[in-house]
Amino acid sequence: DREWLHLTSRKWNYFCWLSSAAGLAYVFATKSNLGNSFWAPMTVLLVMKFDRNIASQMMWKRFFGTVSGILIALPLVLWFQQSGFILILIPLFMLLTVLTDGGKSYLAYVTFLTIFTVLGLACIKQKGLLVIEDRLLDTAIGIGIVLVIIKLLVPIQNKLLLKQKLRLESVN
Repeated sequence: DREWLHLTSRKWNYFCWLSSAAGLAYVFATKSNLGNSFWAPMTVLLVMKFDRNIASQMMWKRFFGTVSGILIALPLVLWFQQSGFILILIPLFMLLTVLTDGGKSYLAYVTFLTIFTVLGLACIKQKGLLVIEDRLLDTAIGIGIVLVIIKLLVPIQNKLLLKQKLRLESVN
């Protein structure tokens, strides 16, 4: 019943990788002078799961959802940023974001969330193209860090731990 309270070696490693990845993403985004640096560590926290297969799926859905959302938002920002029509589009995409419910279809959710976020920030800041660039770069930073960790560093660590375990067993 209280098993989740006990930190196993695997859970502890996951916590260390997750917190390191989120911190590293924030540093990269901040040093890149991106306007919304919190998007990069948020991407890490949303896509890096305990199960590497699920993390891979979430990572690609986040990437393709962000790219498709930007491809839809870009012409809308270019055409309507200076007019009041963009204010009509924001509630529409907010409604679509809520209706897609992130748990059921993460790809659709990220797509509509990206459109909603870009349109909203473009309206507030009047710098739609900069918001689009920031969103894409922050997502790329977060996903890139998770990709390196789950595809390269975790397998290396697992091999080293296995060698250490085998060495200890051979001594006993």
